[in-house]
Amino acid sequence: MAATKTTAMKMLAVIALAMVGSTACSSDKGGAHGAGSGEATTRTRPRDPAAPPPPSPEERRVLEDEIAAYRAELEAKRAEVKKLAGELAAATTDEARAEARRRIALVRKSQAAVQYQIDQRTSRLTPP
Repeated sequence: MAATKTTAMKMLAVIALAMVGSTACSSDKGGAHGAGSGEATTRTRPRDPAAPPPPSPEERRVLEDEIAAYRAELEAKRAEVKKLAGELAAATTDEARAEARRRIALVRKSQAAVQYQIDQRTSRLTPP
């Protein structure tokens, strides 16, 4: 899925660049391209009508509060991994070391899930 999403994003970027390139020269009357040819060098792109609208101030506050809560949870999980790493270092038996590694892996997996939630809310705060 990740490779497909990355590939799709690259394809969209190429298409977007091609579209921008084709419109940049459309007002050109055959002269030189770029600065000094009479066409604007900077343009503001209109907002994509298919893109979701920016969040309202209330939605923005809710998203920011959720992000702050998730970040606090992520910090707690980082501290837990640090504690478990200490347990792993102090473990004297193979079973204890295996159990500490298993618990570290579980916490890291939940860290990834929390980071995903942070990324999702951050992307909703800053639409493309």
